Amino acid sequence: MADRDDSLLRLGEDQRRQLTASLQEVFEDEFDRALSDFQAERLLEIVVGLLGPSVYNRALTDARDYVASRLDDLEADLARHEALR
Repeated sequence: MADRDDSLLRLGEDQRRQLTASLQEVFEDEFDRALSDFQAERLLEIVVGLLGPSVYNRALTDARDYVASRLDDLEADLARHEALR
């Protein structure tokens, strides 16, 4: 996807710090391996690059489905009101 806007997948500084700390904690707890800040930040970049687009696209699909459902409800309400007149 050459024309993808990577800014959509950027994390805020607070999110980045929290996720980096979480990765360091997981690696320590699960693998008995300490990650440096640099290693954890790089791993986060890789994970976001690999998973981000799929998660983002799924969120868009879910939002689209929700809006379509709400529009169906609205159309049914309008048709019901129209039938009353």
